[in-house]
Formats: sequence, structure tokens, C-alpha cells
Amino acid sequence: MNREKLAHYISPLLLIFSGLLAFASISYAEGVCPPQLINRKIAVIVGSASLDATPELVKDVTALIEGECANRGLNPVDQTVLQKILPEQEKLLILRGNTVGAITLGEKLGADLLMVGQLRVKGRVIRGLNTSIKSVYVTLTLKILDAKTARLISSVSWSKKTGGVDVVQRAYDILEENITGIMDNLYSQYCKRGLNILESGHTTLTEKGKGHSVPSAGNQQNNSDSPPPPSSTKLEDL
Repeated sequence: MNREKLAHYISPLLLIFSGLLAFASISYAEGVCPPQLINRKIAVIVGSASLDATPELVKDVTALIEGECANRGLNPVDQTVLQKILPEQEKLLILRGNTVGAITLGEKLGADLLMVGQLRVKGRVIRGLNTSIKSVYVTLTLKILDAKTARLISSVSWSKKTGGVDVVQRAYDILEENITGIMDNLYSQYCKRGLNILESGHTTLTEKGKGHSVPSAGNQQNNSDSPPPPSSTKLEDL
């Protein structure tokens, strides 16, 4: 069999094989997350944990996070709506682990999920060098909670040391470069554990007539449907 005839038979086979690979890839991507976890309404609340994490930087990073959420099939609550019903003091309480505040906010928004996090940025002058470049330390901690119970679903803590003249701009740039990977980690945990937690008979603030506080996300005990606590497990420590 000459080369032309061989190519005539091989080319269609290669096309079929490529198509099968593409189909398998699409099927895998669609099957990563249970369909019940798609199109969930999520409110993203990010706070500043340092002076260099300016309000404008927090706003821009929040937009990055919301974009990643949307790319994964979640529906972020508009920040304008969120700001209208969430005073700064209540926001701080939620970031510090106030579960009642988190649950109340979820009810007001009709949200399924809350994403709470803290951004810490620190710029330091490099001693001994006659340069305007500074060391820049960036830490972003994020947690996804069930909005009805404030129960922890997934969490991630990411840190990076870099350098730049403009601390705030450099912090944004490095986060923009890494946000997809950060969210991949967080979303993977959500897809593995979210269904069990969201459908496990949401615990209410009162049970059998006896009032009790819902445990904070950071104080949940480890079990089969809860992620292992990160190095900083309490919302207060974000």
C-alpha cells in the first residue's frame, strides 16, 4: 500500500479519534460538578485586613472573584445591591464569624451561598538597596458557606511574595495572574462536598423548641461532608 492510500485511510480515523477525545473532555468538564450545584446564587463579601489592601483594591479583587464564579456557573449577587442592604458594621461582623448575621443576609438576598474572605497586602522597603522596588506580600483567604446555616463548604488560603514599585498595583497584578487557580481549588471542594451539605436537612436556629446558636463555620467538626480545616479555620482569623 503506497503512502497516498495509507493517508486516505488514516486521516478519517484521526478525525474520529480527535472527536472522541473532544467529546470525552466535554463530558468530563460537565460532570465535574453536580448539576444541582450549578446556577446557585452567591454573595461575595471580601474585607481588607491591612492598610495596603485599599478599598479600591478590594473592590477590584472582588470583581475578579465574581467573574470566576460566573465562569463556573454560579450567579453572583450584584455588589450595588449587596452594599445597599449590608452596612459596613454588619459586614465586619460577618467576616468575623457572626453566623446569625450571615444567615440573615442570606435570607435578605435569597442567596444559596456566601463567599467570605479577607485580603491582606503588605509592602516593605528592601533595606540596603538604593531602589524604589518594594517587597510585596499578598494573602487571600476565601470560604464558601451555606447561606442558610453558615456551614463551611470549602476554603482556601493563598499567599505570594513578589516585588514592585506600586504595591497596590503589583498586588492586583499577581492576584489577577493567580485567581483562576485559587478559585479552581475552592470550586473543586465545593463540587465534592456542596451537595451533601446543602441538602443535609438545613439546621435552623431553633430545634425542637430549644434555641441554640448555629456553630460558626470555623468551629464545625470534621466529618465526611466537611472539608478539613485550613491553617486558619475561624472566620475571625481570616
